[in-house]
Amino acid sequence: MKRVKNRKLPNKFLILSVSSIVGFFLFVFFHNATSGILSLVFNKNIEEPVFFILATIVCPLGLLIGIIGGLVQLIKKVRK
Repeated sequence: MKRVKNRKLPNKFLILSVSSIVGFFLFVFFHNATSGILSLVFNKNIEEPVFFILATIVCPLGLLIGIIGGLVQLIKKVRK
């Protein structure tokens, strides 16, 4: 029979924190790219709000939740 190693999966809060950091840079890039493309197509300075809101509100909140949740789990683990 094949032995399966017991691998520990990354913490959900760590995944949330890292994905928020990566998402921030991706959404900033997408915001600038779509604003530039829309400005070229319509010959006006058009701002694109969806990626801007994701980059400035959602990603920092995800990072904050990830850090606080990770610290809470770390404190619980140390107390045991």
